[in-house]
Amino acid sequence: MDHVPSQPTFDMLTVLVVDDDRELRESLCAFLRQRGCSVTAAAGGVEGLQAIILDTFDVVVTDTQLHGSEWFWRQATTLRPGLRGRFIFCTAEQLSLGVDGPTDSERFILKPIRSDTLWQQVQAIGARGRNPS
Repeated sequence: MDHVPSQPTFDMLTVLVVDDDRELRESLCAFLRQRGCSVTAAAGGVEGLQAIILDTFDVVVTDTQLHGSEWFWRQATTLRPGLRGRFIFCTAEQLSLGVDGPTDSERFILKPIRSDTLWQQVQAIGARGRNPS
């Protein structure tokens, strides 16, 4: 898990990026840091869950192809209910709407990830205010 050592300022969004693709994870983290976010990176769902136990995040960016991505989402939103509606899932394919799953409450963006699209989604979640949990 890669955590930025600096303390976030009050107006700085805290973002958790969970992806098993190292290159994509590092790219997403660099992009979000350049925009002033405090970013923590995790290489998988278990690492991501450890980060959620230890810290509070305003936004979680992850991949639908991450092994156990729905498990990760369910565990994270059970431990920290305030995270519901704060996930951005990156996906390579259009998803059909599901019942009782992340498609009901979360945001999805198609790959290849456009930086402006990702930033719009992060800002939209950030506009809801800080995560209280």
